[in-house]
Amino acid sequence: MSKKEKNHFVPKVYLKQWNINSKENFYCAELKNKTNKYSKFKEKNTGNAECYRNKLYWLDSDDPKYSISLENDFGKLETKFGEIMQKLNKGSVSCLGHQNYFLLIQFAYSLKTRPPGSINEQRSNNSELDVKANFLRYGYSLSEYEDTIKLGNKEDEIKNIGIRSVLECVTNVRNFTKYLKETFGLGSKLYILDTAQSKYKLLTSNYPIMIGKGLITQGNCDLILPLTPSKVLFLVNSESLNDFQDILKSNTISDFVININLMVLNNYKHNLSDTNYQIYSSTNSTTEIIPNNLITAYFY
Repeated sequence: MSKKEKNHFVPKVYLKQWNINSKENFYCAELKNKTNKYSKFKEKNTGNAECYRNKLYWLDSDDPKYSISLENDFGKLETKFGEIMQKLNKGSVSCLGHQNYFLLIQFAYSLKTRPPGSINEQRSNNSELDVKANFLRYGYSLSEYEDTIKLGNKEDEIKNIGIRSVLECVTNVRNFTKYLKETFGLGSKLYILDTAQSKYKLLTSNYPIMIGKGLITQGNCDLILPLTPSKVLFLVNSESLNDFQDILKSNTISDFVININLMVLNNYKHNLSDTNYQIYSSTNSTTEIIPNNLITAYFY
């Protein structure tokens, strides 16, 4: 199978942070829907975990280069993320500049738009009315839409504008900056917390980003993304900054990791049921993930 056919909605460059050996394996446990508990951990990798679909990002086109262009564009974002993680893993957070912070947020938010449910929803938005709506969403007029329709060489762009919007909403700097201001406030702040001193290791999942109200404080929208088993990214709403600082002061690093892992374990409740929900870990010991008294509530 061509590399271009196997499209990862959880990128390899992200999951490699949880690798346990040279085979690029990590530990995986799957949610059993009847009991809402997780199976025992097994070694898996990006080739057999529930983190990709064949031709998920292929566009409707007779042009083979255009048909894989969305996958190529996601690949550019992943390359930038990989470069940032190399710097972060070698040094402290201070080694990252403002531009790298922005790229991290772009990558983090792209993980919300990439799962099969989101993609298939956009792919189905291909009626004439849907195409017009997507066209207008990006600031074009109806007359510009009509002019574009008349241009034969623009047919692919019009036909695929729905699915391409999943990338456009992240990579269009002006639109994405506007979204960040509207959602998180003008003074929102990015934090990367090093949890290496914790007795617990951070989990992730095949829906790794956690975004919504009440994650840190009630009523405000915040974003959380585990970056490695010992680093986690927070994008904190401007109205939550003081509360977040208080939480940092009043909780131990281990408390933080436990709470984030519990969010990961429960994140299946906030995602479309288009895949089998899986969690990924650098350890197969549940006592290194959550306290012993909570294990039976989540694991067999």
